[in-house]
Amino acid sequence: MSKQPSVIIIDDDEAPREMLKDFCETLGYNAYAFSDLEETKKFLKDTPEIDLVILDVFIKGKNSLSFIDYLKSNGYIEIPVIIISGAINPDFIQEAITKNVYDFVPKPFTLQQIKERIENALNYCLMTKQHKKYYSHIESLLKERTEKLEQLAIQSVKALANAIEARDPYTRGHSERVAMISTMMGRELGLEEETLAKLELAGLLHDVGKVGIPDRILLKPGRLTPFEYTIMKEHSKMSALIVSEIDPLKGIVSWIKHHHEHYDGNGYPDGLKGTEIPLESQLIAIADNFDAITSIRPYREKITKDEAINYIESQFGKKFNPDIRDIAIKVLKDCEICGEKESKIVPFIEKFRESMIYIDFLTGLFWYPYLKKFINETIAKKQPFFIVFVDILGISKVNRELGRIAGDQLIIKVANALTMYFTHPCIVVRSGGDDFIIYAPIDTKTISENLEKTKRTLSGENIEIHAKILAYPRDGSSYDELISHA
Repeated sequence: MSKQPSVIIIDDDEAPREMLKDFCETLGYNAYAFSDLEETKKFLKDTPEIDLVILDVFIKGKNSLSFIDYLKSNGYIEIPVIIISGAINPDFIQEAITKNVYDFVPKPFTLQQIKERIENALNYCLMTKQHKKYYSHIESLLKERTEKLEQLAIQSVKALANAIEARDPYTRGHSERVAMISTMMGRELGLEEETLAKLELAGLLHDVGKVGIPDRILLKPGRLTPFEYTIMKEHSKMSALIVSEIDPLKGIVSWIKHHHEHYDGNGYPDGLKGTEIPLESQLIAIADNFDAITSIRPYREKITKDEAINYIESQFGKKFNPDIRDIAIKVLKDCEICGEKESKIVPFIEKFRESMIYIDFLTGLFWYPYLKKFINETIAKKQPFFIVFVDILGISKVNRELGRIAGDQLIIKVANALTMYFTHPCIVVRSGGDDFIIYAPIDTKTISENLEKTKRTLSGENIEIHAKILAYPRDGSSYDELISHA
């Protein structure tokens, strides 16, 4: 041992007690001798470091084995106890065994006999303490590793949430706000800290399944069609599926899956109702609705905080559980509406991705909603421009006589010809089945020349087009007015 072992001797018989004390000291140990148990207990309060207890079975006529229980309950469970007695009977031995006494030494004994027992006991104590220290070290390493893994899991959660925001600029910061509001409501309801921590993660991940929703639906600037909405509703199940693959997060899978269920049973994906819906899902649902309607969306403006609270309040008993109404409204009134979060995505890339929802997959051109948006922005800047309306002549006959595929090929040829001659800064869009619109911030002479080149190119394919040129602001002060003159 690196330090001198400490041995406590408890015996109300002075002669053997002092003999053992002197002998232990000659062996190089720190020895402390006591005649009763209470005196020993007082000593232990001030000198907790001991390595061995030598205990007489009877102290002042009373069974002293209960002192072993005292040792165990006060942190000395690994300290060996040697029992000495001149009257050890089977009952005492049995009781001592149940208390894990290390050894028995009957009186009278020789110093050589007791020396061997003491050395064995102290070696056992040393080994036990070393093992305890080793396992404590291993436990510390495991705890540290677990904490790192948990931290990694949390970082992964945030990365997944950021992945959603990278795809949908209109929900930037949404997951963080839902996580915050859900946790605030959970705390008001008295949920345990461990549950609150999981609820925060569920809030962050509730929409992660949107990574599987096509951009054309996820980024659509207008309201979804019934079919598109059916696809969008799959995101809650996809979120649950993704999270279920992360072992530390399996406990929150159902919370995420059911955050669009309604109290009256009219929600999705499983039509749960009432208390069938996990409480945590109910909290996420309220936070999700509140943040969505107080945030900008491509198809509507955000509403005020008071208007949002009034709407949420009207939905208790329908969408939301009326039992948590008071707490939910209190939290919503207390929380602050956060501003839109700045994107970490390169602006050009984000704008390009956003514009992809306007692409016509047949021609690769933009659809007219993109041009409408672009032209309205240009009109707001009071910048003059021309727009050219182009129709394909005779396409109905081609479709009827040669089939749709032939008609589609004709449309593609016209699109290619138009984009060949109307290059930047012009924008060519497909506005309908056989119609195109060209935004042309150039002079009319160049427009006419480009149209003639287009017609000559198409004539070689036996394709005819008709074109009409209109000007802003001469022919209309808005996009709708210009279109009406087409």
